[in-house]
Amino acid sequence: MLYALILAGCSPKEEPSTDSAPPLNQEGVPPCVETAPVERPLEDWTSPSASGLSADDVFGFAVGEHTATLTWDDGTTSAATLTVTPGNAVETTIGTEASCPVALAALARWRLATADRRLDITGEARWTTADARADQPPGGVVANATLDPAAVDLPRSDPASSMYLRSFLDGDGALVSVVVEEVWPLTIDTNRVCVRGSLDAAAIGCHDTGEGTGPD
Repeated sequence: MLYALILAGCSPKEEPSTDSAPPLNQEGVPPCVETAPVERPLEDWTSPSASGLSADDVFGFAVGEHTATLTWDDGTTSAATLTVTPGNAVETTIGTEASCPVALAALARWRLATADRRLDITGEARWTTADARADQPPGGVVANATLDPAAVDLPRSDPASSMYLRSFLDGDGALVSVVVEEVWPLTIDTNRVCVRGSLDAAAIGCHDTGEGTGPD
């Protein structure tokens, strides 16, 4: 019996295992271990991403026709329609854990035209969300473009001017902002910016700015 006790007292101490699972976060899942970004094309807007959500789930509010009344600087108005057609979609992951964010990009084709054809512009947009795990649409999307002054039925204020279209579609699918701007340099540091058309008639007018211009 004494011999057995001596052996028991001299047995080596067990070390804690180093193979234990990582601690869980507040949501009860392992924390994200970031890897190099992996980009994967999705078949279309309705294809689910790694988060389970598709581009249509996040950006579906933008698809279709959205109308508003555009006021010009000569006091006339035009019925404007922004039409959005879905294209491809791409997801980007930075890890395999459920807690890792899934960035989702939706590609779309858009056209903004007035019923009187005073304005008829087409373009492409890439709208992104940093984490498509949250089933919440973004605050809105933009459809911006540089305009060919020769293709816009507006007299130019200066032969050196450039023209831009800026429009914003909110998360409810309402076309809440359309601005047609004419911009030309006054000095090396200052530009003249004239709002030639807008959904907000009070925004029409000119001002000078030293800030950069052009569509975002």
